[in-house]
Amino acid sequence: MSEHGFESTASAYCHLYLSGMYPECACGKCKLSPHFVSWNKGFRKYVKGHNRPSSHEHNQLAGKNNAKAWSRGLSAESNDSLRSASNNLKKTLADKRRKDRAEKINQLDISISSEKIKKYCTNFELIENSYDREGNVVFLMKCKSCSAIQRKIIFDALGNICSNCDPSGAKSHIDLYREVRTIDVDTVISCDSIVPPDDVDIFMPLSLTAIDYNRLYFHSEVFKNRLYHAEKSRYASSSGVNLLHLFEDEWRDRKEACLNHIMMIASQKENVISELKIGEISAREKSLILSAHHLEGDAESSYNVAAFLNERPVAIIALRKPRHKSYEGLYELVRYCNIGGIAPRAVLETLTSSAEHHLSCPVYTVIDARLGTEKLFFDAGFRKSRVLEPKYWWTDGYQRLPRHKIDTSCGNSSLVKIWGGDLLVYEYKKGAQSAPRKTE
Repeated sequence: MSEHGFESTASAYCHLYLSGMYPECACGKCKLSPHFVSWNKGFRKYVKGHNRPSSHEHNQLAGKNNAKAWSRGLSAESNDSLRSASNNLKKTLADKRRKDRAEKINQLDISISSEKIKKYCTNFELIENSYDREGNVVFLMKCKSCSAIQRKIIFDALGNICSNCDPSGAKSHIDLYREVRTIDVDTVISCDSIVPPDDVDIFMPLSLTAIDYNRLYFHSEVFKNRLYHAEKSRYASSSGVNLLHLFEDEWRDRKEACLNHIMMIASQKENVISELKIGEISAREKSLILSAHHLEGDAESSYNVAAFLNERPVAIIALRKPRHKSYEGLYELVRYCNIGGIAPRAVLETLTSSAEHHLSCPVYTVIDARLGTEKLFFDAGFRKSRVLEPKYWWTDGYQRLPRHKIDTSCGNSSLVKIWGGDLLVYEYKKGAQSAPRKTE
């Protein structure tokens, strides 16, 4: 436009259509000229951003300073909109949990998984491994008994159960039930009146003892949240029932120790205490007894005392100095093993009293509530002082692995967590065994 004497198209437009005057912003405050768009459209009405009032002015115009939230005082039970929003949120969270679960299953190294299947799945022959459409690692396996071809993911495969030979996966439950019936002939299977709406796999009515057989795959964090076993144990305890959560690998690999533990928590024998003798035993003898008869095996200890019947050890406690500063000045009872269920409450009380007298220190213990021994320790004179977070292990679907022995910093995706019950800290109070137990 310089050849016509105008500096720009905007100045020419003003000369021809606006009598040579540049327009001002319509906000009426800034006196600035808005942007020129084109010859056909002319100038904008506002300078950029001036057509919107400030947030404070906007709130004043809308009357929002004194406005109340529409949902105040309402709940999902009383308002349809809130109920719909709540249901949508629950659905979103459920979808997220399913997605997270799928990711935990999918993130597997297929070669490592194949090696585990060949080693542990003795009932199957591995044909091939691959990925399905959604990226899941799947294994095509042939049952050695019925020759049925099945597709399984790693955690299900390591359960070593054929869905054709054992559709409900109940053979191990029935095997456990038959063994428990030798302890209590009134034992019933699949009782749903102990912790409704859930059921327990086995119930011994004479001693009010219940047993849950937990398969590692279906009771890992893939399917059960971290508080599932803890809450079930709390409910059973509040009903006066000892609930033992028995994991699949424990029953498969250590049947004798499992049955011994069941006899201990279900025993009604309390009449031979006068025939027992108390004495210290060596660390080697302690290790042999715990490895063979205790559900959790051996543990490091510094003082071991046993009860003897006819020169044969029938019960043992193992103690050590605590590993946490908050228990300084106490001794920790790390293992109690009663062989054959001989007067378990009276023997525990006698052994603990003897150890406390010898060590000249108070004694405490940390109980995993899943073991069903809380009532036993309470009746022996222990009193609850603290409740800690539930214990967990890592599992590959075949066995549980101690968490302190697993390095997860390198991203070991073939393992998932499986949770136990609450960890209960009980302190021994001499003479307290006769006090009535309070259910919570």
